[in-house]
Amino acid sequence: MNIKDIIPSGLYKCICPKKYYNGGLPGKDENYEFLYHCKNWTFRPRISKSGSIEMLDTYYDSYESGITLTEQNASDFELVFDFNDVEPCRVDDMDEYEEADVYRTATNSGGYSYGGGFWKKMTAKRSSEKLLFKYEAKLASTQLAVASLEQDIERIKSGEHWKLK
Repeated sequence: MNIKDIIPSGLYKCICPKKYYNGGLPGKDENYEFLYHCKNWTFRPRISKSGSIEMLDTYYDSYESGITLTEQNASDFELVFDFNDVEPCRVDDMDEYEEADVYRTATNSGGYSYGGGFWKKMTAKRSSEKLLFKYEAKLASTQLAVASLEQDIERIKSGEHWKLK
C-alpha cells in the first residue's frame, strides 16, 4: 500500500504491532505481555498540522498515540473497512449475517469489550440460513428447558425432587 492509497475515513490495523511497540510496564515482559495495554493497534488516519498523515490508534485517537505514515511503513497498515460503508451492529445480531459482512474490531478505549467494536456493512442482508440455524438452536434449547421443568414437576408431585429431601 502507498500513502496515496490511504482512505481518510478508513479504519486500519497494524499488521506488525511489535515493530512499533515501545515497551511494557516496569518489571513486566516488555516484548509482548502489555502489547495491547492502552493500544488497539487499529488506526484512523489524520492529517497533522505539519501536513503529514498520522495513523492514530483508536484507543486514545490522539496524536500522542500516532505513527507518522511514510512510504516505507505504509505497507504495515491494512484497511479493515471504510467507516462510510459500515454501521454499528449489536453483538447479538452478528451471527445473522455472512462473516464477510461483519467486523469485530476495537475502535475505542473499550477495546474489544464494552460495545462499540461490532460493525456490519450497510449493504449487508440477514442470512435466512443463519437465522434459521439460530432460531432452531433457540427452539431446541427451549424444548430441553421445558422437558427439564416437566421432569421437575413430576418429581415434586412424587416427592422425589432433590429439594424435598
